Formats: sequence, structure tokens, C-alpha cells
Amino acid sequence: MGSESGLGGQIAFLRTVPLLRHARLADLEALAGWASERTYGRGQIIFREGQPGRELYIVRSGEVIVSQRLRGRVENVIARFGPREFLGELGWITGSPRTATAQAHCDSTLIHVPGERLFEVIETAPETACRLLLALAEEFAERISETNQRLRQAVLWGLDATGYPDDAVPPGEVT
Repeated sequence: MGSESGLGGQIAFLRTVPLLRHARLADLEALAGWASERTYGRGQIIFREGQPGRELYIVRSGEVIVSQRLRGRVENVIARFGPREFLGELGWITGSPRTATAQAHCDSTLIHVPGERLFEVIETAPETACRLLLALAEEFAERISETNQRLRQAVLWGLDATGYPDDAVPPGEVT
């Protein structure tokens, strides 16, 4: 992963990524050797919904917008990622096609981590694997909570749009 800051700077940056904060130095050194840094211009697509993908991405600088196509050219922005945040984990973990499109919101540099290399760390470094998986679980819990809040807001908006009264009795509840 070439950069002006050298390997030491890359490892120092990787250590600030919440997903990797508990990784051993040897694992971070290996990761820095496997990964590659790529720069994307504003609006450039990183990956598209439906494409295969086994990489994990870490935002080094800039911002990435992740969206899903709703209908025609209408897309819904579902997430924004900034420095030290990661994306692409669903494709890495499941091997399934990308569930959304990722695009650089501004000039952005991302670290591409080959998924098979992360699986090697999981197989060869059980302690680091446990910490990595715990960090993933924590991030998933936070993302699910945010999704639940967004869903609640959408449902409330729908209720407001239909004029459904606030004091209506929920289905299945007896008055």
C-alpha cells in the first residue's frame, strides 16, 4: 500500500480504524503489505449494485456515498462514510453481489483490502479474529439501530401523509 508516509505511517493509520484497533502489529504490517490505495475523483463509482465483490474498503480521506436504486434513475442514499470508516463488508463476508452502489462524494482515497487476505488473518490469528469479528458485530449493531430509526421516520412520514390519526387503535389491540 504505497504512500508518501511510508509503511510506518500506513500502519499508524490502520491502527486508528475502529475495525482494526485491536489487531496485532504483525497483522497490521501484513495488511499494509496486501492492501492497495486508490484515489477516486468526485462522482467516480467505486463499485456498483449487483457487481461481484470480495474486497473490504477503508476510507483514508474524503467521503463515500452508498446508495440503492429505487426506480429508474431515482436512488436512495443509505450511508455516508468518512475517514477510518469501512464499507463493502457484506460482499466480503457473504460473497454475494454488491447490495448498493458506492461513489466518491469528493476526491477520496480508499484502501482496498482483498477479502481472502482477511480470511487468512481470521484462520491464522484467532485472537485478532475474535477482536475483528467483535468490532464488526459492534458496527453492525450500530448500523441496524440507525436503519431502524430511518425506517421509523419513513413509516411516521407515511402515516402523516395518509392522515392516519395519532389516537388510532393499533391492529390487534382491543379498546
